[in-house]
Amino acid sequence: MTKQLTFDLDAGRRLRDEGAQRASDHADKVTENWSEKAWAFFTRFLRTNDDFLMEDVRSAAEGIVPDPPDKRAWGGIALRAAKSGLIYRSGYRPMKSKNCHANPKSVWRKTNAA
Repeated sequence: MTKQLTFDLDAGRRLRDEGAQRASDHADKVTENWSEKAWAFFTRFLRTNDDFLMEDVRSAAEGIVPDPPDKRAWGGIALRAAKSGLIYRSGYRPMKSKNCHANPKSVWRKTNAA
C-alpha cells in the first residue's frame, strides 16, 4: 500500500514566514537595523525595476546594504513587500548564480502601488 501524502499549505506559509523573520532578526543583531536599511534600498530599487528576482536586488545592494549573515534575510524583505501590496509573484526564472545551478526562483513584479 502506498502512503498517502498530506499537505498543509497554511502550515507551510507559517513556517516560511517564521524562517524569514528569524533570518531578518539575526541580520538585525549582526548589523543594527539591517532590515530597515534593506527595506529602504528595496523601495528605491522598485522605482527603476518592474520585474526581478531577489537575486537581482541582492546584487544591486552590494556595497550599499551590508551583507546579512544569511541571504535568506532578503526573503523577509520580499514577503514584507508582497504583504504590503508593492509586488506580486508573476512566475519563475532560473537563478543566474552558478552556485544555484539554475534553480527556478520567483520572479517578482511591482504593482501600481509601488
